[in-house]
Amino acid sequence: MLRTFKPSETELPKLQEAAKLLKKSKAEISASERTKEAAEKALYDWLNKERGLDVATLEIGDFVNIDGVLILEIGSMNKFDQQRFQIEHPDLFNKFKRDVPVKRPKPIA
Repeated sequence: MLRTFKPSETELPKLQEAAKLLKKSKAEISASERTKEAAEKALYDWLNKERGLDVATLEIGDFVNIDGVLILEIGSMNKFDQQRFQIEHPDLFNKFKRDVPVKRPKPIA
């Protein structure tokens, strides 16, 4: 269902400016995400080619330090209170627990 609203003459410029800002910020976020992915790929490729470390094989809780450049932490993707869930529902926790590693690069350069 489409609902259409007609802004008044006084509201229209403010709403158009807000829409332009939203469009611009979405484009900047997209470009920023591509830049971030390219930078991470360059770092991970360097680790793999030059130091023989495949970042995909790291386990949750591992850290990698590129001295003076970056600290890479491999964390868990879980966003909810894992300890409370484990206490309240131990059977479900053990049955469905699936840790998904997440790379968290922390640049220090």
